[in-house]
Amino acid sequence: MKKIKISLFFIILIFLGLIIYQNNEYFLDTHSLLIDLKLQNWQWNLPYVMNIGYFGIFFGLGFLFAGYLWIFSAFKSRKIIKLLNRDINSYHDQVVSLKTELDKFNNDPYIKQTTDNHEEQSPDQAQST
Repeated sequence: MKKIKISLFFIILIFLGLIIYQNNEYFLDTHSLLIDLKLQNWQWNLPYVMNIGYFGIFFGLGFLFAGYLWIFSAFKSRKIIKLLNRDINSYHDQVVSLKTELDKFNNDPYIKQTTDNHEEQSPDQAQST
C-alpha cells in the first residue's frame, strides 16, 4: 500500500509539473497584491511576486495546516491507545487473579471429595436419594 501511495504522489507531481510547464507564461508573470480595508488611508501593497510564488506559498500553508491536523490526530490516537492498553492490562490482571482463585477451589480436598462422590453415583441413584 505504501508503494501505491508513493507512486500516486509522484504521478500527481508529474501532472502538476506538466500543467505549470504548459502554462509557463501565466505562472512566471509577476503581480502585486493590494490589501485595502477601507480604513483611514490604510493600504498594504505586497511586492511583485511571480504567480508561482503565490501558489507555492499557499500550497506550503496547506501542507502546514494538514500537518498540524495530522499531529493532533496522532497524539489523540496515542492517548486512546494508552488508555486501551491500560484497560487490557487491568483485565489481564483480573483474569490471572480469577484463575488463581479457581485453582484454590480445584485443589481444595474437601470440594474435590464431594465432587468425586457425586460423580461416582449413577444418575438413577442420585434421583432416588
